[in-house]
Amino acid sequence: MTRVPSQLPSVDGVRAIAILFVLLGHLAGDRNSYGFQPILVALLGVRIFFVLSGFLITYLLLQEQERNGNVSLRKFYLRRILRTFPAFYFFLVVVSILRAARVFHFPWGNIAIAGSFLGDFLATDWNLAHFWSLAVEEQFYLVWPGLLVWVGKRHALRIALAAMVLLPVLSGVFSRWHLPQFGLLLISLNAVATGCALAAARPQLHRNPGYLRFLQSRWLWVLPVPTVLLSCWQGHGAVLLFGLTALFVAVLIDRAITVPGVFKQCFNWGPIAYVGTLSYSLYIWQQLFLNPWDRRPFTTFPLNLLLTAVCALVSFYAVERPFRLLRGRLERAPARGQAAFRTARV
Repeated sequence: MTRVPSQLPSVDGVRAIAILFVLLGHLAGDRNSYGFQPILVALLGVRIFFVLSGFLITYLLLQEQERNGNVSLRKFYLRRILRTFPAFYFFLVVVSILRAARVFHFPWGNIAIAGSFLGDFLATDWNLAHFWSLAVEEQFYLVWPGLLVWVGKRHALRIALAAMVLLPVLSGVFSRWHLPQFGLLLISLNAVATGCALAAARPQLHRNPGYLRFLQSRWLWVLPVPTVLLSCWQGHGAVLLFGLTALFVAVLIDRAITVPGVFKQCFNWGPIAYVGTLSYSLYIWQQLFLNPWDRRPFTTFPLNLLLTAVCALVSFYAVERPFRLLRGRLERAPARGQAAFRTARV
């Protein structure tokens, strides 16, 4: 089995690619930007985030179980709250102030929908609409860790594989029934389940010489091309193809993490990794400025990209990063206490 350090390589690079797809899709139609609408490219970026999220959460939970013999759900949820809530609610506070100042004119109820992570079920104004994806992730965090602990790794893998196969089909059914919100939710959960399955099956896959040869193949460089093309397909069977692209993304993530070489070096290149570090804040703030239906100066290219970057930097260094450091201190504190206790006993 290929050993991976606790600090996974290439992860920030994958995040950078995902957020760049989102920005590319949302720039379409903005003033002074290009006119065609590759909106599904933005959706591909979100799906990359979903696959990566499913993989990372499952990988870290299994690592904790292997290391400690159990999983602390309390610590897991504390980590997630410190990771996602501060920057998210900071944004909502700022947007609420701007709404009160009549800079934006959406209904106040949209704030409540976004803040309670219901955006995947209830539609909101464009400025808050991107939080449907965060709602999907938070709902996943609510269910999957406990399920993994309760049923065990083997059964959890079977559930994830079943979701990979069945959810695209069910998504197509809901879309046919004119319930696009449920269809989008299911195809999104398919991407998350694909990442979960990769993390759970990875030790077995890496004991398979055939899979390792495939993972190291030069032909894998070609895989991003059909991944992008299939993600933009809007014709018959599109949801099934979306399920296939999630599988392609999972393979590419495994390649970027595992196999040394140029592919891995690109994902770990300093500027790319730095963009990935900012990806959460960039995703939160870009929606205000990359708005093809708002013709005000702050939504005009390239000023809108500059404002997105400035707000993301402020959010990251003033809000997100301090809470990350706090999370790190809280995680290290028990270890120091246990070490002192052991020393005292000796």
